[in-house]
Amino acid sequence: MDLSQVSRIVSRLAEGRRADCAVCILCPGSPEFAGGIGRSVANLLAQMAERHPSIAIRFVNTRGSRHIALSPLYFAYAVGQIALLRLVGRVTVIHANVASRGSTARKFLIVAFASLLRVPTVLHLHGGLFTDFYEGLPGFLKMGVNWMFCRADRVVVLGSRTQQFVVDRLGVAPGNVAVIRNGVPGPRLNPAIRVQQAGVPNIVFAGRLGEHKGVGTLLDALASPLVIRHPWQATLAGDGNPGPYQAKAQRLGIASRVEFPGWLDRSRMTALLEHAKFLVLPSRAEALPMSVLEALAHGLPVITTPVGALPDSLVHEKSVLFIEPGNVGALAAAIHRLITDEAFRRQVAQAGHDAFLRDFDIAVIADQFAEIYRELTDHGPAPRRSRELARRAA
Repeated sequence: MDLSQVSRIVSRLAEGRRADCAVCILCPGSPEFAGGIGRSVANLLAQMAERHPSIAIRFVNTRGSRHIALSPLYFAYAVGQIALLRLVGRVTVIHANVASRGSTARKFLIVAFASLLRVPTVLHLHGGLFTDFYEGLPGFLKMGVNWMFCRADRVVVLGSRTQQFVVDRLGVAPGNVAVIRNGVPGPRLNPAIRVQQAGVPNIVFAGRLGEHKGVGTLLDALASPLVIRHPWQATLAGDGNPGPYQAKAQRLGIASRVEFPGWLDRSRMTALLEHAKFLVLPSRAEALPMSVLEALAHGLPVITTPVGALPDSLVHEKSVLFIEPGNVGALAAAIHRLITDEAFRRQVAQAGHDAFLRDFDIAVIADQFAEIYRELTDHGPAPRRSRELARRAA
């Protein structure tokens, strides 16, 4: 940490003394490059600054955005920042975003450190594969995960399925669990006034390229007789290795109709969605995918899978088209329907946009977090006491 960084932190500490509360938001990577978690954090940071300026927010990167070998250094630096902020300023709440694997290990240490510092902690669970990750752990590591979640002063989950999991399997008291969706800025564009793009329909996929996102399934559906006979172009945007999927598109005879632009920043993704006909995300597992929420905000109909928290807010054939993961035939039929049935496409787009306004507008999400931050600031961390852990998996 150089002198300029110390100066900036001390300056922010002075602001924290004038604030209602001061929150450290921890994220595995910078908001620009940390995937769905990063976009969620970036949206929250911007909205908190606009709607709740009396809450001082400080972003802390716990993993870094570069080579994985540097992650321990970033983590040590993050812990140092938290210690300095606690020592010199008014850090009243730590908001730690957690997913599976290394993220869980880092947040275990953060929760333990925050407990020593007597700082209330919000543990915000992301990741559609966390349940599988947990069930695959040996018993003693499950005990550690249970302790971490039970020791947090508030656990935030994205939907009802995860809420049930953290209560039943991790032993978190139901009153300490809050369901808060991911949020995106909006409203973007009401489907009722959305300009219909002339020319060939553009089908959009947005996510990391891989089988867990259903990219191979999507290519097979696009090449099916039901879909290939229609005019369309497809843009599959996201990081990951496009090579195998470019080769597959070539074998299927659709290479000239499928583009792989790589990872897109916010402005380019916005432009892509504004000129799209609909979004497809046939993932095998998700928590609450940001690309689906962004599509809803832009007034786009969505084809996706009923995984994670999406079924809590979206209804098949009303506000979304759900297909089972890996079902090429069902995906092809859904794509065919949205290409050919304009009235149905508009209906799904409008209902999806209404669901966005109700459940996923970042303004509503920011207000919910602000309430938690203020509550924990007023009451402080929970008393140190033994807490019952969840029953162990067989």
